[in-house]
Amino acid sequence: MVESSPGPRLTETAPAAALVMALGDPAVVEQFLVDRHGLPLPPVGKRIERPGRSILFVAPGKWLVLDHHGSDGFVALLTEGLQGIAAVTDQSDGLRTFRISGKGAAERLQNCVAVDLHPARFRRGSAMATMIGLMRVHLSRIDDEPTYELSVARSLADNLITHIGTEA
Repeated sequence: MVESSPGPRLTETAPAAALVMALGDPAVVEQFLVDRHGLPLPPVGKRIERPGRSILFVAPGKWLVLDHHGSDGFVALLTEGLQGIAAVTDQSDGLRTFRISGKGAAERLQNCVAVDLHPARFRRGSAMATMIGLMRVHLSRIDDEPTYELSVARSLADNLITHIGTEA
């Protein structure tokens, strides 16, 4: 991590990531995720965090599952366990994930997104797909510091860093 100022800090994380799309009843997908990984499906606009793992609502029947330890084989375990129940697509190499935190993080992001980041509106556990410039970003609030997590297509990550104006 390089700090450009005493203001917001941008750090890159390297989670294993999978996009999960239910092929039928989402309750069956949820049962597997709860039983094996302790992750219930989040409602619209939410993120659920468990030690080392999180899951974000992406769209009806679609979720982004992150293993923050970057565990080898995590996506394969999901793929095998959800066979015939959900389509699982490995996103680990296609996404770069960043966290922005520290003094001024909310203000810096607020200048980049058309989302009300006020703590009364975008609380801890809130998540959504939004745009930063012309880039689609999965944005979620991790804690009350506040810390935000952003996942973006790998090919757009350098543009994201430039747009936010903080070095990673």
